[in-house]
Amino acid sequence: MPLRSPMRAAGGGLERVDGGSDRVSVEAGPPDPGRNGSRRVAAWAAAGLFGLQLAWLLVMPPATGIDEFDHVYRASSVAIGHWRPGTYELSPTLARGAMLPVRADIVEAAGPACARLPYTKPFNCRPYKDLGDGVVEVATGVDYYNPLYYGVVGALARPFSGSAAIDVMRLVSIVECAAMFGLAVFLTTLWARSRWPLLLLLAACLPTTVYSASIATPNGVQMVSGILVWAAALAMLRVGPNGRRPAYVGLMVGVAVMANTHTLGLFWLALIALTLMVYAGPVRVLWLARPRSRPEVAALGVALAAVAFQLWWMAYAQPNTSRPEGGLPGNPWGQIAQGVIAWPLQAVAAFPYRNESAPAAVYGVALVAMIALAVFTARALRGAGRDSLAMAVVLVLSAAVPVAITYSGFHRYGMSWQGRYGMPYSAGVFALAGLALEDRGPALRGAFLWLGLVGWGAAETLGITGVLAKQIKDHELVSATHWWAPPTVLVVALGALATASWSRSVQLVEGGSPPAADEANPRGDAVPRAR
Repeated sequence: MPLRSPMRAAGGGLERVDGGSDRVSVEAGPPDPGRNGSRRVAAWAAAGLFGLQLAWLLVMPPATGIDEFDHVYRASSVAIGHWRPGTYELSPTLARGAMLPVRADIVEAAGPACARLPYTKPFNCRPYKDLGDGVVEVATGVDYYNPLYYGVVGALARPFSGSAAIDVMRLVSIVECAAMFGLAVFLTTLWARSRWPLLLLLAACLPTTVYSASIATPNGVQMVSGILVWAAALAMLRVGPNGRRPAYVGLMVGVAVMANTHTLGLFWLALIALTLMVYAGPVRVLWLARPRSRPEVAALGVALAAVAFQLWWMAYAQPNTSRPEGGLPGNPWGQIAQGVIAWPLQAVAAFPYRNESAPAAVYGVALVAMIALAVFTARALRGAGRDSLAMAVVLVLSAAVPVAITYSGFHRYGMSWQGRYGMPYSAGVFALAGLALEDRGPALRGAFLWLGLVGWGAAETLGITGVLAKQIKDHELVSATHWWAPPTVLVVALGALATASWSRSVQLVEGGSPPAADEANPRGDAVPRAR
């Protein structure tokens, strides 16, 4: 039975006829979405993120990101042809994880960062066996991770050696994330009339997210793919006919990336789909998901192939039945209660490792920004039935999922959950808030807007300089890695340029008030205003 469209022509747009309580102009607006202006906004926004990421790259000695030594080993191994899980395991007193063939220069460059960690074992940080031709065997705890991300970064870094190869791996991740974020901004500005949706996308770039997107690990790539998936999905609901194709392709790109960069990727995608059905209705979501052109069919094919590969990999490598590590005895609820407080703080700012706090001012600025956005959003959601329900779903699941996962695995894995793990789904808080404020938020003009942007950029920069100060004090690490510590003024300059780039992207979007609602389009026409 063919799937019928739940929309009909109404006042130049389309309105629901399936009985839903909220009639939304899904494909309303003028035929030309102003893509040239949207591209400029996206370019400046992506340049701002790239500037902050570059600053992070400079302040981190080789492989000192969270578990980064593990991930560069895996990338090197996949690049030389070993994409399968590890070959065998040593005694837990000798090595954590399984053995992989890795280039000797990569192990030598990552060894000092590995050796300073309390949970690593001898043969995580130095070779266990020389395999010849510059390849050694070393243990890693991520040997069973999906190889696709590692194949990309490892292959592009293969012409380089040692610390330079690790920096190239980081740079590949940085470019991937900046490109996905730029695409998210581009798709959003195809329909956004006010500055609110863009500002909420910038707010979604929490310091932890930016940091994670700047090191050679797949976690940050997945976090940014979450921003892209949310932005593209909401664009599908709001853009006119000429904007549908890039939104659809962008959504499929985000789905493919998210599915293959973490074992929870498919789970987050399912929750996002569920939330969108709560917001827009299942019939409308399914109708919009149907491809309508050859590029859309091709994009859907790529996404389905990516999902299929991840399903096959999970059956083959069984990452969800991985070796127990860090299990704790006793009743878990006391520590889970502490986690409920710690996880949001980790999601905002915790680096290089999850138990290392950022400067207090970073949390202060984030707290002020989040409270202000929460107040504006609560007012905008007042009386908005499905909008409020979708936001409630995201907030409840963002809190409930970590609790459930931690409780179920407490005696095998302990308190292994990290605040950043949930960000691919929790990014929906920012996306839905931007949508609500677009429709019913106050106009943004004047010093308040620019003060907020400068404050946010300063908080991002302060987090980076704080880590730089700690790294410089570790003289043994600096000496062992031959790391060049960048001057603080250079890091501050990169932060200032990033803030200026973000401010320019916001400036390019004219900040008028939302259009008046009418009976056929109660949330206002999605008229792009990017210049």
